[in-house]
Amino acid sequence: MAGRVDLDGNRLKQMTICMIGAGGFIGSHLCEKLMSETEHKILVVDVYRR
Repeated sequence: MAGRVDLDGNRLKQMTICMIGAGGFIGSHLCEKLMSETEHKILVVDVYRR
């Protein structure tokens, strides 16, 4: 993979992404995609109530 770039063509720096609701269907799949295809760190948060 060549790496992702911003609109000016500069390589993106590694970010920490806070994913709220990562226990749901969309959030869990998005986390898997981000972890497998990017160098970013993922901080996962899920709020579960009974």
